[in-house]
Amino acid sequence: MLGYFRRHRAVASLFQGALLAALMTLFLAWPLYRSWISANFLTFVMSERLRTTQLFIEFAGSWALWSAILYWRGGAGAKIYAFFLFFEFAPAFLCRAPSGLYEYACLCLFPACWTLLACMLSQRFAGAKRLFGALLTALLAAGVAQYIVYFVYIVRYGRRLGSNTLMTVLGTNLVEARSFLLDQFGLLPTAASLGLFVLLAAVLRSLIRRCRPVKSLWCAAATLCFCVALALSCRAKATSYSNLFFDFQKGYRQYQTALDSLEKARSDPQRRIEDLKISRTGRGEVCVVVVGESASPRHMQRWGYRRPTTPWLCCEDAEVQDALIVLKRAYSCMVHTESAVTLALSQFSNYDPRVLLHFDHRDSSFMFTGIMKAFSLLEILAGAGVKTHWFSNQEKIGAYNNLVSALSRDAGEQEFIEDLPLIDRKNGHQDEEILPLLRRALQRAKDGESHAIFLHLRGSHWSYRNSAPENWPWLPRVKGSKLLSRELRERIDAYDRSIAYTDDLLRRISEILAQSKFAVSSMVYFSDHGEDVTGVGHNFDAFKPVMAEIPVVLWLSPEYRRRYAATTAQLRANSGRIFTSDLICPLVLGLMHVQHANAVPERQLTSEKYAVNEQNARFWEGRLLKSVVPGL
Repeated sequence: MLGYFRRHRAVASLFQGALLAALMTLFLAWPLYRSWISANFLTFVMSERLRTTQLFIEFAGSWALWSAILYWRGGAGAKIYAFFLFFEFAPAFLCRAPSGLYEYACLCLFPACWTLLACMLSQRFAGAKRLFGALLTALLAAGVAQYIVYFVYIVRYGRRLGSNTLMTVLGTNLVEARSFLLDQFGLLPTAASLGLFVLLAAVLRSLIRRCRPVKSLWCAAATLCFCVALALSCRAKATSYSNLFFDFQKGYRQYQTALDSLEKARSDPQRRIEDLKISRTGRGEVCVVVVGESASPRHMQRWGYRRPTTPWLCCEDAEVQDALIVLKRAYSCMVHTESAVTLALSQFSNYDPRVLLHFDHRDSSFMFTGIMKAFSLLEILAGAGVKTHWFSNQEKIGAYNNLVSALSRDAGEQEFIEDLPLIDRKNGHQDEEILPLLRRALQRAKDGESHAIFLHLRGSHWSYRNSAPENWPWLPRVKGSKLLSRELRERIDAYDRSIAYTDDLLRRISEILAQSKFAVSSMVYFSDHGEDVTGVGHNFDAFKPVMAEIPVVLWLSPEYRRRYAATTAQLRANSGRIFTSDLICPLVLGLMHVQHANAVPERQLTSEKYAVNEQNARFWEGRLLKSVVPGL
């Protein structure tokens, strides 16, 4: 057999091409039988079988043809090109691309660029300088890594990495990024991806070692520049082509645009808080706004969960229940922290007419630009003479910066728990460490002053086990839990434990307020987004309705209920209505009876004109909430 193939090279090349195409087919098909594959991808396959089949035939045919041609040509360089060509085509096929001439050109040209880099790297093994080899090695390693990340992400979620997810990564730190990776993919897929990277890197290294060194580095460099220029020009005209490098660039550009717009807005002389004509009734009042993290009402006893995760919210004490107003149908405006919290703390919202004019959701930069240019809740409160404080148990600065901490700079006092010494060295800073800061702010308050105190919690952030002190008790197991896998059971237990811890923290905050010098006091608690505890946590690229469901709880002191009986009654009347977290700003302003020129009573929960319902409730970028949450 081998002798026959040696004598008939054309037949051998066709056979190798067909074999490679078959292996490629198996590589693409096996994820369909894995339990961790995205339901979005399966839905796409079943709903568009004809288009899928067509694309697959085109893909397999193109791959077999290219492989045959390359193997006919022979040489390690051709095999390196086939290596990169496959990993360029695979994500494109899974994302229903290519769709045009320029897309096909990109799919062929970018692997050529990587191949030229690899051929130039072969000079390293021919005695070239180590620095040159190290640089090319780093570039090729980055190329292989981005192909793997892209492929795994597409298989997992049925779509390529979105700019919103990338902005979330940019706004975090290495520890949270690692937690996000394990939360989204799981330990086994992450380990498999790392193993695949090592394997492919070894294969590529072997091919490079067998590659004949280029005769002239200058000629190779000139050819590389030409290919890169041609590839970039084709990409500029392509509508559907993308890869991790370009998507990361897009996400970073949007992120930087948002931060720049904040700085420009703050220095704009035409942006004057006086133009809002802010007024306020009442003196000597305090409102505490508690911003939770990843809390799902589906795991709260107050919303029907079978485990006692919210003993304070469910207690039978009549005075506690009189003080509480629980919103029954509350939803987040977005499932990523930075997007959801900044929108909640801004005068800008998904109901803004400027948002409704944007029907193209491929670019979210206009959302963040609108948020950063608008007046924040902290600015409006300060304009009303209210002293503002921001105490946070989340990171102040991420890898580049953090949009939430950027907005929080509007507070009169700012403090982050991360700057304090650790008490629980195993699990890090705990949310209860924020309580001394709350007490201090209340004690320092002067008579007649009004205060708004924002507490940004760590809440139920991944990893769930670390979201409560080490000595915090675990909840008893419930019937039926033995049917779950050990890993899933431990995850649910840890998450429910963190919810119970947050419930106790809210109880302690209410007691601190009740014992303070402020007779008229209130508390607003809301979570930035929900959580798919048994799935991927929260990720807009793999959206599920459970990710948008959030708890919203109001606590009003006895004196507040007496002084503002009409406001209290209106809140109770509206507690069963649809509420989205980007309406937190008007809600807090209504609680503190702050009026301004741009107020819209139809979107203020304290108003009798409140008109948000199933038909007009909005989600991120102005989407109708009912379009993402079926059965609303």
